[in-house]
Amino acid sequence: MKVKTPENLYSTVILRIDSEKRKSAKRRLFYTSGAILISVVAFVEASASMLGSLARSGFYNYFSLIFSDGFALVSSWKEFVFSLVESFSVSEFIVLLSIVFVVLISVKILIKNYKIIYTPLKFA
Repeated sequence: MKVKTPENLYSTVILRIDSEKRKSAKRRLFYTSGAILISVVAFVEASASMLGSLARSGFYNYFSLIFSDGFALVSSWKEFVFSLVESFSVSEFIVLLSIVFVVLISVKILIKNYKIIYTPLKFA
């Protein structure tokens, strides 16, 4: 005995799967947009904090010596590099790079979900 299946069963199942996939992508798109917004705000704050820290530590003063008195630095380049490294705020730089990484990953996920939502369904 053979079971009769509706003629449009295949297309109905495919459309339902596509509908659920798009619904899930829209939800992820919403959450990813929020993550991007929060991480961009965090990036602005971390950048301002890092720039302030570099100004307080004298990093700009040491760095400007490269352009103003570059030939004098050749004789004492080791001390100059040590002064630059010592005045550079590594912890804030790591935080800033981490935030940039989160922004980039969020944008990647956003683009992937955008493609899922706005790519038309193709039947085989």
